[in-house]
Amino acid sequence: MKSDRIGSICLALLCLFGTAGAYDQMEDAMSTGFVAQDASAASLIQDFRWIGSDGDLVGDDGVPDGTVDGHFRLKLRLSQEVVVTRVSLYESNEAGDQAVQPYIWDTDPGTSWGYLGVFYDGRLINNDLEQSRMQGEVELDLYCNDLGVFVPNNSFGVQVYIQATGVTAI
Repeated sequence: MKSDRIGSICLALLCLFGTAGAYDQMEDAMSTGFVAQDASAASLIQDFRWIGSDGDLVGDDGVPDGTVDGHFRLKLRLSQEVVVTRVSLYESNEAGDQAVQPYIWDTDPGTSWGYLGVFYDGRLINNDLEQSRMQGEVELDLYCNDLGVFVPNNSFGVQVYIQATGVTAI
């Protein structure tokens, strides 16, 4: 028998945290130092790293704007099919906690934060997040305007909201 109540609980959003830790040299320090804040995040977020300021793929409205973007890579291991419903990138302390007055970039157009472009298999999926079903080893590229904060000794965290796509039968 299927239970809508159980199904809706199983479809609740999960929030996963990871951080690309503090670094000494821009080129490689953010490519090391990933720390998951809890066991469930550690099993799902495999890696989160700084790639570089390597192009202009997004602006405040999701199209290139002539400003070089910061580029992060996020690797997930998803044992079941999920939909990534939202991704946030934020300035953090070394422990991964959000900074006191952080710069934040987000895929949610309803926020006043900066635009975060999420690319999957080379295509921008922000407008299709609800339709982007993913499973297994998944690599996402995150791009956002460089507001002058991608400098040595800064740390960044990521929040990934996922929703399971199945309904549990009991």
